[in-house]
Amino acid sequence: MLLPRLVFWPPVSREVARAVTDAAGVLGAAGMTVRRRAALPLARTLLETLALLHRHFLPSHRRVLGGDRSVSVWSALRGGRSGDVRVNPACLAPVAYISASGLLVRAFGFGRAGRLDALRARFLDAMRDGAVFLLPVFPTTARRHGFSWGPYGNLGLTLVFNALGFPAAAVPLGLSRDGLPLSVQIVARPGEDEVALAVAAVLEREFGGWRMARAE
Repeated sequence: MLLPRLVFWPPVSREVARAVTDAAGVLGAAGMTVRRRAALPLARTLLETLALLHRHFLPSHRRVLGGDRSVSVWSALRGGRSGDVRVNPACLAPVAYISASGLLVRAFGFGRAGRLDALRARFLDAMRDGAVFLLPVFPTTARRHGFSWGPYGNLGLTLVFNALGFPAAAVPLGLSRDGLPLSVQIVARPGEDEVALAVAAVLEREFGGWRMARAE
């Protein structure tokens, strides 16, 4: 099992990082070999994915939000309306974020054809012996009820493996000190969905779904 070295972006909270470490300890005690701080191109893959979202996803999503007419994100954010369509700010926030940051990362050369294939090969090379990755699902604890998304620059780490086409399972690891859910994702090699599910079952038995995270 590989426990990748977390990068400065997206910043992972201490409580989330500790929960992932606890999960790695459980799997180590169950007999898995744990390799900590494995160097993987997580940040680069996130940037490549963001550039691809900007190129391929954003135009169609803007049309969906605008009712078959491309929504003007900035006008809608200022006034809450785009033409005759009123768009919820929580729906506009990720579109605005991808519009701005996606354009920036593409200006730095991300999003070119074939880049994800090369990155995928690097992940596969690290998994030659049938290893799995253990990572946060999101850099912070879950948000409270009623919260949708905030344009603060944090992206879910599930994006990486959605883009690469790797099977992954998310498992609850209990609750934070504030009573908010913690979780971890287990990522396996393509075609080895059963491996991710088997590792998830071990963690599910140990953590019982929603036990409280330990105090500092």
